[in-house]
Amino acid sequence: MKIIDENKITEEIVEKKSTRKKIEIYDFLLFSMLIINIMSIMGYATFSLNPSLLAKFPETVTIFNYSYYFFSRTQIIISFLALAFLFHKKYKYSWVKDFSFVFAISLFLEWLGTSFGIPFGKYEYTDLLGWKILDRVPYLIPISWFFMSVSSYCISLKLGEKIDFRNKFLRSFFNIIIASVFLTSWDLTLDPAMSNLTPFWIWEKHNSLNYFGTPIVNFWGWFFTAFLIMTGFELIKTERLLDKQDIIWNIKFYFANLSLPVGIVVFSGLYSPVFITLIVFSLMYGFSFLLSKK
Repeated sequence: MKIIDENKITEEIVEKKSTRKKIEIYDFLLFSMLIINIMSIMGYATFSLNPSLLAKFPETVTIFNYSYYFFSRTQIIISFLALAFLFHKKYKYSWVKDFSFVFAISLFLEWLGTSFGIPFGKYEYTDLLGWKILDRVPYLIPISWFFMSVSSYCISLKLGEKIDFRNKFLRSFFNIIIASVFLTSWDLTLDPAMSNLTPFWIWEKHNSLNYFGTPIVNFWGWFFTAFLIMTGFELIKTERLLDKQDIIWNIKFYFANLSLPVGIVVFSGLYSPVFITLIVFSLMYGFSFLLSKK
């Protein structure tokens, strides 16, 4: 008769429980953000593209109008909280310095843009994103600059892993340029979705060359702002907040946020911004791959 070792069974149970993956709050928030994105896209595809449905069901008009306020603001807040919880759990309050830097520089440049048209061109925000700082820039805008800047920076760190840089300057230059391109590429679908197809901000009428209703100068402004932010990240060593797992999580976070404008433009039949974004990503990946072979 075989004797059952109760101590061994107990140890095995404890070991299985310890190896079981724990759902962290930042993972839950990331999943929640994806759900909100899907609901926003479906709402846009259903009612914004078919206003006759609102006329057929007038009781949905109020709900539809409030949904623009609710989902847009909630999506940004949850995205920020997801990254904040990730950083706070591992690094306590050390990330606040990086957040403050991005908040300050993006707020200043957004204020210049909404006031004088520098460096993005002249535009103004509607009330959909809530309270505005200095009556110009919604408080949620610098917050979104922060979490998408970190995510873009993580993509550059990941691409640079297999590249043998000769010195720290070349490595920093690579991180700054690649991260700036990825942050700017987010706007290649964001602006057509949020200013052309939906009214979150409005561009001043202009006769200059434009990209789906957005002046081309806007993207130079984005790259300039991104360049300043990424340079700051290198100087204040934002990489200290990131381990390999954090980098992968942030890359997923980037594409989760990208899914919202992509979904809106796709359902609108506006495929070009998506193709252009894919081309930019492919070029950056190919460039990094070539450098890694040298």
